[in-house]
Amino acid sequence: MTTKLLLTGALVALLAIPAAAQQPQESMPTRIRGTVEKLDGQALTVKTREGQQVTVTVPPNQPVAYLVKKNFADIKSGDFVATTSMKGTDGKNHSVELRIFPESMRGLGEGQYA
Repeated sequence: MTTKLLLTGALVALLAIPAAAQQPQESMPTRIRGTVEKLDGQALTVKTREGQQVTVTVPPNQPVAYLVKKNFADIKSGDFVATTSMKGTDGKNHSVELRIFPESMRGLGEGQYA
């Protein structure tokens, strides 16, 4: 009888673990890339790369990252920079984009990602 209860408990646990793992995480951030069209109070209107107009409610004190066009000459010694690269036909990574980050972002998201 005890063995039967143990096996039943193990089976229930094995079935419950995958179901619990499939629940979506709360407050997953949504990344929107595009051009800011306007900011009206806490309503931020963005024209996405795909051409859609998206209005986002920005909570108070929410940090927002943005891009400003720079030249190669704007890079200074000690700047925190990142590059986006693509694998070329020679099998090596070739930079297609370089970003200069503010000092306050140093250390965030460092590393190489697929």
